[in-house]
Amino acid sequence: MIAKNILARGKILWLRLSRQLVQPRRLAFVEACLIGLVSGLAAVLLGQAVDWAGALRVSKIPSV
Repeated sequence: MIAKNILARGKILWLRLSRQLVQPRRLAFVEACLIGLVSGLAAVLLGQAVDWAGALRVSKIPSV
């Protein structure tokens, strides 16, 4: 009984939040945040890939 009440309240809060986020101004803000997060993650992954490729290249150079 209590769990159903909590779930119902959560669903109501989620519906209110989703309605607010769908408004054009807020939707643009959320979209900009998501684009920033994705581009930041891509930059970090690209940096890691460059470091990995550099380390692989250096490890294949024969020592004299």
